[in-house]
Amino acid sequence: MTDTVFAQQTAYYGLDRPQARVFAGVRRALNRRIDRALDRFYAQVAGVPALGHFFSGKQHMAQAKSAQRAHWLGVFTDGVNEAYRDRSVNIGRVHARVGLEPHWYIGAYSTLLEELIWELVAPGPMRWLPWRRAMARRLTALVKVALLDMDLGLSAYFNSTEDTLRDIVRGVATGIQVISDSSREIRAASDDLAKRTQTQAVSLEKTAYSIKMVTEKVQNTARTTGEARKNVAHVHDASQNGSEVVNRAVEAMGRIEKSSRQISEITAVIDSIALQTNLLALNAGVEAARAGDAGKGFAVVASEVRALAQRCAEAAGGIKHLIAGSAEQVAIGVDLVGETGAALATISARIGGIRAAIEEIADSATSQSGSLGEINAAVSEVDRMTQQNAAMSEECTAAAASLAQQAAELNLATQRGTGEGAYAGQARGPAGQPMRRAA
Repeated sequence: MTDTVFAQQTAYYGLDRPQARVFAGVRRALNRRIDRALDRFYAQVAGVPALGHFFSGKQHMAQAKSAQRAHWLGVFTDGVNEAYRDRSVNIGRVHARVGLEPHWYIGAYSTLLEELIWELVAPGPMRWLPWRRAMARRLTALVKVALLDMDLGLSAYFNSTEDTLRDIVRGVATGIQVISDSSREIRAASDDLAKRTQTQAVSLEKTAYSIKMVTEKVQNTARTTGEARKNVAHVHDASQNGSEVVNRAVEAMGRIEKSSRQISEITAVIDSIALQTNLLALNAGVEAARAGDAGKGFAVVASEVRALAQRCAEAAGGIKHLIAGSAEQVAIGVDLVGETGAALATISARIGGIRAAIEEIADSATSQSGSLGEINAAVSEVDRMTQQNAAMSEECTAAAASLAQQAAELNLATQRGTGEGAYAGQARGPAGQPMRRAA
């Protein structure tokens, strides 16, 4: 309560003006009757079960009585000041904390004010004056009715406020129940999601490892294929060189065959010369025979020339025979070399096809290696994100569990807030009807 509000309240009650003489008279009356009034009040409290449980024993009740006495004497000694305000507010807070309903507090004033009215209106021997007694009874009745009217009005106000508050709390409780149910569903879904995410994370981790291994193997294959491409290229070049060598060998064989034919022609000339020489020698021998003794020397020469011609013919025949065999072997060699050249050409063509295929395989392996590298990186990123999702799912599960627990605690609190008869030994009002607890 602020000082401004308190000043407005004191002004509304007309207590903002000096009341020293009036308060002094009340203080004298209090000094004479407050102990009796408080004894009467606490004796009445002890007889009411709904109030007796607020005190643990006589000592506790004596302490409360002493505090009440100091409070009342203090206000009429020091005036309606901030200290009085603080004491009154503290008393109200204590009553709210222990659950003392307002109508019991207001009823206590009726007992205290009754004693003070009699002390102010009919003090001492004046108590026996009939008109003083009648005035005291009338004032007492007026004050009690006013206090009862205040009690009923405040009870109706607080009960209405309590009904509104209870409706609000019930609405909040309903919302909390919905939140609790939803949080349980979220928790169940989060648990399921966490389990499935964890399973996916394990599977994805295995997949990532497998893809990594495949990537390494494909990379090794790409490297091996690259080396094979180089080797095939070398083999292709060597086969082409072999084809060229074979072509040159075929050409050389052709030249040898040509030379053999030329030698055969020369041998034929030698045979012809030998034949002519032999005929000439024969004619020379015939002429030497005709000459007689004069032609004997010439006959010897003719015989030697004929023998030489015979040997030349024999040598030419051997050469011809050898050249014929050589020509046959050269022809066979030419055929073999030609077949070798054709085979090498075929091999070179096949190697060219193999080279093209291996180059295509190498290019494909290189491309696959790059693609698998990208896939491996993507799977690794997905694996990392899946691990993060699994962690977030666990956090969501924990948050949902915490929310469910808090919703349950809040729901329990709202149930306590909407319960009827929250205090033990519920008090009863006039005519034995239950008094509803003020909000």
